[in-house]
Amino acid sequence: MPNNRKKPYFRSRTISEIKDLTLSEINPQMSGLIRAIDGLDSSHSLVLSDSVIPQKFFEGQYNPARKAYKHGAYLPLEQKLTLSEVIQYSETPVRIREKSFERLRNMPESNINFLGYRFRPVSGRDKRERFVPFVWLVEGAKLFAYACQKTIKGIEVKIYDKAERVKTEGASAVLSVPSRTSGASRYEFRMDHIPMISNQNNLATILSLSSSAPVEGSSKRYQMRHKDFDIRYTYENEREESDRMVFGPHDIAGYFGIIKRLVDEAKTSNPPKYPIPFIMCPFSISSQHQMEFYKRLENNVLVKDNSLKSKNKLRKLNLAEKSILLGRSLGIFGNDDFAFNKPNRDGRLDTYNSWNWNNSD
Repeated sequence: MPNNRKKPYFRSRTISEIKDLTLSEINPQMSGLIRAIDGLDSSHSLVLSDSVIPQKFFEGQYNPARKAYKHGAYLPLEQKLTLSEVIQYSETPVRIREKSFERLRNMPESNINFLGYRFRPVSGRDKRERFVPFVWLVEGAKLFAYACQKTIKGIEVKIYDKAERVKTEGASAVLSVPSRTSGASRYEFRMDHIPMISNQNNLATILSLSSSAPVEGSSKRYQMRHKDFDIRYTYENEREESDRMVFGPHDIAGYFGIIKRLVDEAKTSNPPKYPIPFIMCPFSISSQHQMEFYKRLENNVLVKDNSLKSKNKLRKLNLAEKSILLGRSLGIFGNDDFAFNKPNRDGRLDTYNSWNWNNSD
């Protein structure tokens, strides 16, 4: 999305503004790139001498960034693959992610090219694999914070959890989430398979989480553009199904909105209890360190791209590059530091506002 079309909360520095900082060039394949980015202050910037996208995606006529986003590697979570195993060895998603992300700690930095993580449903008819790009986790957190801080309605949540099937299939919710685009109306959509009752089916339920549109009877916009453009076909020699479900920033912000709604309601209980959707959250919740790192990706990093017609050959990071760099940083800093939010350490996500340097100086 062009920077000038975004609401002010979501805008970042332009190419020329980043160029005006104290600029250094760095080889993106060198060890230490992530710590170099992490160490940038508001007045310094880095130019990557090349893209971090693997070379194979530059072969052929298709846009390498789009090709990498759609066909790049996603880290498979270490989950059980049958319903009986999931019920017998029930774990929380955060524990599964922790074990899976630990594998990145043993990989050379430049070899970490995952764009996100993926998991598989073990029950129901919809067996499409679920994909969670790293970049959308942070953008979803930012959108959630924006909704809480800058809108009157926040994220509107209507939960449908009265039917008997909720015990085994989870609840449904209709969500209204703000757009990041100036002048654009809200997105209204539906989520299914949200565990609400503590039982042995919770993990199987959340592994089937889905976000669907349209919402019947609604005249509002409800389908996010990231899904419109996620029509994908596998290469002929791949044994992977072409149909998949990718969770984007509005899905993630919407799920966080469900958690907030239930947390606010639980404050009246004694003692307060964590709601099941929080305990079974399939999305890693950004730490302050991850959000600060993302601020640097958005505001302090450029890429030299010889395919550009511009004189300086510089551009900002694309979605695939930001996802890869977030994956590498997870390997460097670890799950607890980077992909696990502790309110006592990181502050509350709904009040976090240091997304650009203007709010940090």
